[in-house]
Amino acid sequence: MRRLVLAFSLLALPVGPSVAAECVLTFAVAMDSTIASPDGKGVPRHESRNYTETVALGADYLVVQDDQQKIVYDFAARRLRILDLHNATYDDLSLYHVSSFLEYELMNRDAQRHAFRAAGIKEWGDLLSRFNIETALHIESRRVSPESPAPAIETVKQADTYVFRHEGNDVVRFTPADQTLPAGFHHRFVNYLAYSCAIHPRIRRAIAETGAIPGELEFTSREVNNRTTEKLRLLSFAVTETDSSTLPVDARPAEHPDDPF
Repeated sequence: MRRLVLAFSLLALPVGPSVAAECVLTFAVAMDSTIASPDGKGVPRHESRNYTETVALGADYLVVQDDQQKIVYDFAARRLRILDLHNATYDDLSLYHVSSFLEYELMNRDAQRHAFRAAGIKEWGDLLSRFNIETALHIESRRVSPESPAPAIETVKQADTYVFRHEGNDVVRFTPADQTLPAGFHHRFVNYLAYSCAIHPRIRRAIAETGAIPGELEFTSREVNNRTTEKLRLLSFAVTETDSSTLPVDARPAEHPDDPF
C-alpha cells in the first residue's frame, strides 16, 4: 500500500533530536499503471508519473518524500506522520494501525478469492491470487488452506541483475549499486522496501540478503483491475548529519470535516 488514506490527526507536532546521522538515498522514479474498465469491455486507461523520491534512513526512523508528500515512520514513538507538502498539513497515526489494517485486509481478500472461485468466476479469483494480494499488501498469509499453496518464485541471475519471476513473468528486477550502506542502517532500508515498495515478502528478503541497495529496482504489482510497474534508479547516496524526520514548524494538523472521528 503505497499511499495511505488517513482518518485521524493529533494536535502536537513531533519533537525529535535536532541532529542525527542518517543515510539519504535519492531515486528517480517512473510509475506506469494500466487500469482496465470496470466492466472489462472498455479500453484500458494508462496513467504515468515521473518524480524524484528521497529516502532518509535514520537510527529510529524512515522518511520517504516525493513532490507531493512526506511520510515519516517514527519507530521510536510508534507513530506514522504524513505531511501534505502543498497545504503544509499533516496527519498523525499509530504505526500499529498500519499492520492491523494490512493483516485484516489480507484475510478479507483471501476470503474473496475463495468466494469467486467457488462461484466459478475464475478470472477474479486469479486476480486475487495469493501472490498478488501478498505483493500488494506487503505481508505473507499466516492462515492458509491447502488450496492456497505458497507462490512459486524463480530467481535468475543475469549479469549483475537479479530477476525474480512468478508464473513465467518478471515481477522484480534488482541491480545492486556500487555504494554500500553502513551496516547499522541496512535494516532501515529493509523497512523502506516493506512499507513503500509493492514487492512480495519472499523477494524482499532475497534482496535484503544481498546486503546491497539498488542501483536500479523495477517491480510490478497487480490489484484487481490495476497493473502498476515502478522503476527506481539511484541518483545519489550520502551519509549526513541531518534529521529528516522533523516536520516544518508552520505545519498544522489536517482537518477531516467529513470524518466523524
